[in-house]
Amino acid sequence: MTGDLVMDVSTLVGRQIAIIDASAMTGSAVVAGLDQGIPFAIPVMDTRTGISGYAAITLPVVTFSGNTVSWQRQGYNFVSEVPPCQLVLGVY
Repeated sequence: MTGDLVMDVSTLVGRQIAIIDASAMTGSAVVAGLDQGIPFAIPVMDTRTGISGYAAITLPVVTFSGNTVSWQRQGYNFVSEVPPCQLVLGVY
């Protein structure tokens, strides 16, 4: 070890709480632990479905309230479905 400081009190470290399916156009879920810090969501789009070109434009808009996470995805008239999506949820 070099003695270099790796982490101190100003370092922000996240903790994963859950992974949920957010493939629906709109939805919400109650996830225990989301109220234990500053919540975050990382969308993971399934690009193996053949509709991957729409993955970036159909990312869910995510909001938090206590232990509830809600999402809404944008659809398009010329697209019959959007790629499946998982949300990795956690808190800082």
